[in-house]
Amino acid sequence: MKKVSGVLALVLASLVFSGCSGDLNPQVEKDRQAVVETEEATASEEGSETQQFVEPTTEGSTQVVVMGETSSSVMVQESDQPGSIKEPSIHGFPQGIREQLASTEKLPELEKLIIDTYEIPEEYQTKTKYYYNEVDLNQDGNPEVFVVVIGPYTSGSGGSSAMIVYPVDGDLHVNQTFTLVHTPVIISDKMTNGAQEIIVMRSGGGGDSTYVTLTASHGEYDSVNNGQPLASLEEVHGTAILANDLVADMETGDYLTLGAEK
Repeated sequence: MKKVSGVLALVLASLVFSGCSGDLNPQVEKDRQAVVETEEATASEEGSETQQFVEPTTEGSTQVVVMGETSSSVMVQESDQPGSIKEPSIHGFPQGIREQLASTEKLPELEKLIIDTYEIPEEYQTKTKYYYNEVDLNQDGNPEVFVVVIGPYTSGSGGSSAMIVYPVDGDLHVNQTFTLVHTPVIISDKMTNGAQEIIVMRSGGGGDSTYVTLTASHGEYDSVNNGQPLASLEEVHGTAILANDLVADMETGDYLTLGAEK
């Protein structure tokens, strides 16, 4: 499996950033072990070719969210617009991938949803950081919100927890949760069955790091475990959301924390 260069420092940074010495949330460890088994199985297949994208039918996968007028949109096309990173890419992405910094506005309703979803104990809440961006996955003008939660209760050696949320009757609700997620998260310009594909880095268990593609089916995206490996990002076009430099954020304290004033 092709090794992804330039990601080891970010993986280590996310571990230090989360302040975790071990997984406290059982689902995080369960999914990490599944990645280990997947990587071992793949490594035993000599000369394997890049897998093709899965194109299952999608029913109800285009949930929408409106977070208010002050929230910033993820689909920034020019590098000099607010919230974006100017070239060159700090993550070493090829030219076809734009980069977008996480939104900086604290959202109490979103924080409550995070705490309730992951049942984060009070003593861990102020140790838990979150990064989010709006992203219009079905390009209908009504964005969902993609959130990555980094902390001792939601992160482990394989990555952090994440979710896609949307509103119902004015309240935010979870459409899907993920584990084993590293930032940045690439929202591909390629749409499968009416929803943009999502590309994340899969790593852990001592194996090579690999970018995998997640596609939607029956209202949900593939899990990171079941993502289809990519040989390269060279042909990918899209936007890398949550593209913050975690190492720099650790030094400056420029991140959002559950329950704490920014």
